[in-house]
Amino acid sequence: MASKLEDSAKHIDELARSLAAVLESLAGQGLIDATVEAILKHRDLTDRADEAYQALAAVESSGETDLAALKKAYSDAMLNNLAQIAVVAALTDKLGYIPEIPGSAGPKA
Repeated sequence: MASKLEDSAKHIDELARSLAAVLESLAGQGLIDATVEAILKHRDLTDRADEAYQALAAVESSGETDLAALKKAYSDAMLNNLAQIAVVAALTDKLGYIPEIPGSAGPKA
């Protein structure tokens, strides 16, 4: 039986293939611009997911018992982030490289 992580990876791959068909008409600067925008959005969604996780962890450690809203916020943030990962993957696959992102110092060491 596949794990939830393996299932998620499989679904991301399937979504990336579907997105590739949708993105077929993008080329040149339009493709680069769409890729940069998707990467920036992914970074924002990652930050939001981290904030939701930190809020949940803080409340859990305090002994609070009503965590449903925070768990839902974290789950929603992670779902949005995973969907955006698929978009970024499809765009960078089509582009063939990861473009330079304005205001970025490059990969973190």
